Amino acid sequence: MCGGKDFKILIGVTELRAKIFVCVNCCFFGEPHFIYETDKRTQFHSGSVTVSLLRAELIDSFENLELKERVDIDKFLNSKVTLEKVKKSNRLVKKLNKEFFKDYRKSIKKYGQEYFQEIKDNPYQKFELNNFTDMTYWEVIINVWNTYNKEDIQVPKNVYKPNYINLKEYEDNCYITNKYDSRDFLDGACLITRRDQEYKPNFHYVLKDGTDISILFEKPEYLEPIPRKLKQDELDRLVKFLKMKRKGKNENTNWENGVWLWNDQNYNENENNFGVLPQYKKINEDIKMPDYTKLNDKEYLIL
Repeated sequence: MCGGKDFKILIGVTELRAKIFVCVNCCFFGEPHFIYETDKRTQFHSGSVTVSLLRAELIDSFENLELKERVDIDKFLNSKVTLEKVKKSNRLVKKLNKEFFKDYRKSIKKYGQEYFQEIKDNPYQKFELNNFTDMTYWEVIINVWNTYNKEDIQVPKNVYKPNYINLKEYEDNCYITNKYDSRDFLDGACLITRRDQEYKPNFHYVLKDGTDISILFEKPEYLEPIPRKLKQDELDRLVKFLKMKRKGKNENTNWENGVWLWNDQNYNENENNFGVLPQYKKINEDIKMPDYTKLNDKEYLIL
């Protein structure tokens, strides 16, 4: 979360009771942005994310927003500003500042004044309506950002509002083996996605052209739907790669290492996900590799 030593302006509160802030004299990230802050705190969500004003992406973040939160952002930005909404959010500013200084005094008492820069002004400021009536909150945020921030990071006047429902999600991928060890055998790379949105154990075979095909660990089947089936030469290379012993490592094959990675990166996260993600299935580590030469034998749902 950003803001630096200067204050933040509370623009409004969304339907999901999330707060939208714009920073003043912001010295972080080097591009226009706003803050979406909720009371939600989980293992994978700090409750506050920084969103670009130029593109549908989170800035410098390893978090994902649920679809309902992305819809919440988009609906808020498309809604019109009213005097009633502004009065309601401005009443909240007083409460936020009171809570901030209460926590601030506790921190000084616990850690000492030398750990903190003295804060003389309220860190949260009211949004002044002025001539913003009949504007959308998207238009208001652009005006407020450009008014209170440097000229070299202004939002262009003719910028189109990004579709924040499609906020780019962060994915934490790890290679089943070193990508350089696999380049002579594969037409791409085999990956495990941490915090996968699918509970069934699977790995991703990402081809050089960007085609992403998910394959199950426990049986020779694709995870439907798929963009297409693998071509025979692609499949032959994949089977050869999965059976290979890992270079300079233990005696595990690449497929066995993938099984270990799935359990480590997904199944072992079950106790920490607080119901946010699926309850991942564990792969029995004694399982034998399926006969992936039969991968193309059945019919599949194609994207």
